[in-house]
Amino acid sequence: MNLHNLAIVFGPTLFQSDGKDYTAGLVVEELIEHYTDVFEVDEQQLKRQLDEITAIIKVREKLNLNSSVPASGSAGDFICTVYLEEKKETAEQHIKIPGSMTAAELTCEILDRRKIQVREKDYWSCWEVSQKEETGEWRERGE
Repeated sequence: MNLHNLAIVFGPTLFQSDGKDYTAGLVVEELIEHYTDVFEVDEQQLKRQLDEITAIIKVREKLNLNSSVPASGSAGDFICTVYLEEKKETAEQHIKIPGSMTAAELTCEILDRRKIQVREKDYWSCWEVSQKEETGEWRERGE
């Protein structure tokens, strides 16, 4: 996940904002960008941690490639209704979502369907809403 997307996901949560203002995202983006200076992190320790994460990702990728179960398929797919900005029939989109689709991919898919151009600093987010129409969880990019 890139720096900008991390900031979008965690900014409103950390600063308990309503998600309409992107200031919280910008603050988190700055904190992440200047992580080593702000939190006085040792560069060598950070490099070791990043190397460990890279090794774990490579092992996971190898396991997925060697698996006999296909990575994608219709077994984990589901169909849901997605609303863009507000719950109205004119904003409604029905979409088949594979189990491997991320929130960022879902957002891009809906914006593409509505022919909305995404600018570099646009902040779009996904929210899960229960059948009782209660706002649920913020969907992170990897979910």
